[in-house]
Amino acid sequence: ENMGPVVVGIDTSGSIDDKTLQAFGGEIRALVQAVRPSEVHIVYCDAEVNHVDVFSPYDEMKFAPHGGGGTDFRPVAEYVREKDLSPECVVYLTDGYGPFPEQQSVPWLWCMTTDVVAPFGETIRIEV
Repeated sequence: ENMGPVVVGIDTSGSIDDKTLQAFGGEIRALVQAVRPSEVHIVYCDAEVNHVDVFSPYDEMKFAPHGGGGTDFRPVAEYVREKDLSPECVVYLTDGYGPFPEQQSVPWLWCMTTDVVAPFGETIRIEV
């Protein structure tokens, strides 16, 4: 019914358009509704973490893109480490074009809008 905290990385680089960002928001809402994490850290990241929102499963989640530069997935892993978080998992919504972090100790789920396959974790393809 419930699970611990989840970190969600949202790729806000220049290659992600508004339609894709809206699709990402729908995926996140569905995830929260399905598993009711104790809290959700939404991490907006292009080549760096630009903004973070933290929601409870009962908050109304609103998404506003922050960023628009290059792409780097490593800052989300650094955010988890720096904040000393122990999430149940990290979910990253992206087109997959950027440098990946090293293998992480928590499970990662990569939701790709392209056919890119991440070097670790599980990769699924989402349609936008």
